[in-house]
Amino acid sequence: LLLAVMVWSALQGNRRRVAYTAQTGSDARKKLVHDFMPAVQESEFDRLTKMKYANGTESITFDNGSRIEPLPSTLTAGHGMTLAGGAFIDEAFADVDDRREQALLPAMVTCDDAQLWIVSTAGTEASAYLQRKVAIGRDAVANGSTNGIAYFEWSAPDEASPDDEEV
Repeated sequence: LLLAVMVWSALQGNRRRVAYTAQTGSDARKKLVHDFMPAVQESEFDRLTKMKYANGTESITFDNGSRIEPLPSTLTAGHGMTLAGGAFIDEAFADVDDRREQALLPAMVTCDDAQLWIVSTAGTEASAYLQRKVAIGRDAVANGSTNGIAYFEWSAPDEASPDDEEV
């Protein structure tokens, strides 16, 4: 899903930068190089792209000048950039604070249609950032909020038995 949305966003205009982050910058680069790039190369979008593999310049660059690139998960990762294509925080369970979001949001503030996607598995008790986002999402659903947020959750109830095949 993330790759499909990132490619779609990159194709919505010229020179749109799309940022992909994971639990570490190294993990983001690996995901881009080992999973996303091969998938694009095997798709109809291959003719629209150039792949850059050199360390520090890894990206999927489209003929319209847009690109998907990995960013580190540091507080300054998005500073000085404009992320018109949006930003993706993957594996948010690893975040104990808002550092990735704080790094990315200023780079999207001037872009009317830029979206921040936060994706993760459930995490642990230490996953403070994700726990806050889940609470906000669940509240939005409970209150019927349809403006500014989309929340999707696939999970079993807390009291469900993992041994129950129906769960």
